[in-house]
Amino acid sequence: MEYMQTSMIDMGMDHVHLCMDMQLFAVTKQVSWHHLERFKYVVVHPGGMHIIQSFLSYIGKIMKAQR
Repeated sequence: MEYMQTSMIDMGMDHVHLCMDMQLFAVTKQVSWHHLERFKYVVVHPGGMHIIQSFLSYIGKIMKAQR
């Protein structure tokens, strides 16, 4: 993660955006939270599949509550 951050900043990008599966996302977030100053330019996102799953789950809960 540190190498990627340094490489992206050297290429002129101000932030590093990472998309990953949920298990790796959770570990990466914990590491970045414990080292806030070290990884201040890293932005972590869950992967597209997990975003869609969360969205569909939420829609299902809303529809179930409206019965």
